[in-house]
Amino acid sequence: MDVSQGYITVMTSIAPVFLLTFIIAQYKKDNSIIDIAYGATFCVVASMLYVNGAGGVVALVCTVLVLAWGARLTTHLAARHKGEDWRYAKWRKEWGKWLLVRSIFQIYVLQGIFILVMSTPLVFVNENTQSFGVVEGVGIVLFLIGLTIELVSDAQLQFFRKSRKSICKLGLWKYSRHPNYLGEILIWWGVAIVAMQSSILSIVSPLLITGLLVFVSAPMVEEKYLENKEYQEYKNNVGMILPKRGKIINESRQS
Repeated sequence: MDVSQGYITVMTSIAPVFLLTFIIAQYKKDNSIIDIAYGATFCVVASMLYVNGAGGVVALVCTVLVLAWGARLTTHLAARHKGEDWRYAKWRKEWGKWLLVRSIFQIYVLQGIFILVMSTPLVFVNENTQSFGVVEGVGIVLFLIGLTIELVSDAQLQFFRKSRKSICKLGLWKYSRHPNYLGEILIWWGVAIVAMQSSILSIVSPLLITGLLVFVSAPMVEEKYLENKEYQEYKNNVGMILPKRGKIINESRQS
């Protein structure tokens, strides 16, 4: 499978998942179910790339890891889904009569393009039977660290929400305002490092997700806390993605 065929495989994998998601979303009047479909789409993409690819241990390991991550993310978001997310509800109100058109292009098409670009390492790692070495091992370890951070931070936030209604400062959330985003970033840097042997272009994937989470998603989530004094104090003391310098050291000294 060459690179062009790989990208065609990605596009033909995304299209049916997003079309079904779009139809369900319009019926339910809930565009935020695209977030649930996000991980599931990567599962389909990774599976189809492997089936049509050159095979090999590295490609198989990457496929299994992405399937585990995507399935976990999909089930987690589906379990906590309670109707249209406030961001999508806000757009629904703002877009008015242009809701359908803008939803197609600004939610579904745009996110489809993001997934296409982010799938670049998976395209290259399935292009040939890549050998397994130290670099690949580093990438896999980084992926597993990111996945662990995602699992732990999501579990801590879920536990917190059941017992309190203020700002979560539990566990990893004590050191990062978005530790789940940190986990996501590490996951895609891990996949890219594994694919580096095949092509340096694999770096576009983690660069894209890092930029989106740091400059778009995190600020958008924090927008609803602009008038929350407790959150603003939390924001001043805790880093957005990475812990502030010296915070972990100071905390360990105090304990």
